Amino acid sequence: MQISVRTGEGVTQLTVDDKVPVNDIIPVIAKNVGHPESGTKHLVVSPTSSKTGHVVARQASLEKLMFNSSEDVLELWQHPELISVYLYFEENGNGIIRDKKIVQLDFGTPLVYMIPTIMRVLQLDNEEFVFKYCPSIEGDINCPKRWLHSGISLEEHGVEKNSCLLCYPVQKMLKKPESAINGTIRGWLLKRSLKKDRKSAKQRRLFVFSEGLLYYYRKERDLAAAGAIALEYYAISRRIQPKKKKYALLLSLSTNCFPNLTRVFKLQAENEASLENWYKALENGCINHKSHRVFGVDLKKVVRRKENQSKSVPNVVRDCVQFLRENALEKEGIFRLSACTTDVDEYKERYNSGAEVSFPGNIDHNLPAALLKCYLRELPDPLFPYSTFGAVVSIRPKDEEIAIKKLGTIILGLPIENYGTLKMIFSFLGEVLAHADTNKMTAANLATVIGPNIIRAMNDADGVQYFGVINAISELLIRKNEQLFQTAEEKDMSKKLCRASVSPLRGRGGRGYPVRGRGGRGRPMRPVSARVMSPSPEVEKQKNDELRSQFNRKNRQRGAKKFASSAELTTSSKPPLKPPTAQSEGSLPITKDKVIDKAPSTVQELQEMIKQEKHARLTLTKQIEALEQRLKQLENK
Repeated sequence: MQISVRTGEGVTQLTVDDKVPVNDIIPVIAKNVGHPESGTKHLVVSPTSSKTGHVVARQASLEKLMFNSSEDVLELWQHPELISVYLYFEENGNGIIRDKKIVQLDFGTPLVYMIPTIMRVLQLDNEEFVFKYCPSIEGDINCPKRWLHSGISLEEHGVEKNSCLLCYPVQKMLKKPESAINGTIRGWLLKRSLKKDRKSAKQRRLFVFSEGLLYYYRKERDLAAAGAIALEYYAISRRIQPKKKKYALLLSLSTNCFPNLTRVFKLQAENEASLENWYKALENGCINHKSHRVFGVDLKKVVRRKENQSKSVPNVVRDCVQFLRENALEKEGIFRLSACTTDVDEYKERYNSGAEVSFPGNIDHNLPAALLKCYLRELPDPLFPYSTFGAVVSIRPKDEEIAIKKLGTIILGLPIENYGTLKMIFSFLGEVLAHADTNKMTAANLATVIGPNIIRAMNDADGVQYFGVINAISELLIRKNEQLFQTAEEKDMSKKLCRASVSPLRGRGGRGYPVRGRGGRGRPMRPVSARVMSPSPEVEKQKNDELRSQFNRKNRQRGAKKFASSAELTTSSKPPLKPPTAQSEGSLPITKDKVIDKAPSTVQELQEMIKQEKHARLTLTKQIEALEQRLKQLENK
């Protein structure tokens, strides 16, 4: 039998056996529409304007039901119950009921997911409305009513079955004088909006917030509002540009239930303090008042959310990998070059707010790459969990055959979400490596910028100590990713459910914002040069020499500080200490220009010495940049 099943993005056609019990059909439907935990779901014939809708018994078969496969639509609900739905509004202080239906609704899912069903029941044509509730309206139509946030389920709101759900059209609520609204906050803001592809000019408006609606008026004491924003359908975020003295709130549309709604509102305050007051007053009314945070949240919690498309890979990882695969495989310096920090923070806040996010085709490709690194870096427990760090760094990558076996055993024991995310990332990095001639990113380069974000130690000291090992293991993962994951899936067939590829761009959009161009937490990303272009022993020796040089430089700086402080405390009977030199027994080798010949005795001398050191460091930096530029020119030839 061909049946119609409703999902978050429309109606899907499925073919099922109408003779088997519904209990066996529910897992098939759940798998196709992406519902986790199908055992807790109920199959419901969706209500319409002429049908109440009903729950299908689990032991029944579709062929014995009063079910029209060409007209009826099936849905999976958590907690179906009967409730009276009213189309209600007020005029001149009196309540008016325009329509009433008694139907089945899902009390266990956020109310926003029931909007398409309610629109079909009340035959509303893309008319925006908000929800109010009262136990009974028949005896007293003007009884007190409570506003319901559509981001929360009816069950969480404490709504009882067989009670009254009022759908209040927003356009009917504009006929309120500004003085008659008992708002929690009011004030003047500069408003701009984006509706479809049209941007409005800046307009100064008086805003008043009350019961989930943000009214705006052209002037004080207006008899009707110029418009109203139902905050429960928008995600709120800040947009601060201190240098330009711009402090704005962004309200981004987070549902596609009402296609005619304005996509983005930008509300600019006079200063940062005013912005914070508005943000605190409005955030509880927005769709992201509950936690939609993605960055810095446990991976398992993120993938188990209803809005996440996959059970094993977060949306932000899928979005970034998909964009980079389609647009940036041959871009030079992918993952090495940094993106604009402001843009990264903006996309990051969008993902954390629960707003819909997509990457435009003309966006800087370094932005999704930086965003992906930021997400991996901020995971509370990295993709290779802290509990596996000792086992991972004990592997010796030089013996590849043994290293692959040990690494495969560790990967096999990872949780499904860690395994799926690792597989997607390293399979993609393998594709990047295949274009190394064009993008100039070898396995060693990719390992340097990605490895420290995936294999992390609990403390920075261990991270620095095993920096070279982490990079070598990451390089092995990039080069041998197919062999590693194929071996793991042969031993555990359940791992095959984790796909390395991504589906076409989601119709609802993605999520996100930019990151700082850093190779790991607290460590600046090292420039690509001949030192990391080849994994040969000579290169490893140069790496070790460079790390030893950095260590010596820090020791010399500490020695200079100790010497300066001790020189001030010396007496005439005790000669001043001599600074460490390159010729001192047991001392670390230092360059000639770093030897301190005379200890500073005054503040002015110390300041002059610091100035000279800074100048010398700047000169050295310029010389290094010139040498790297020359090296790049030679490589291109």
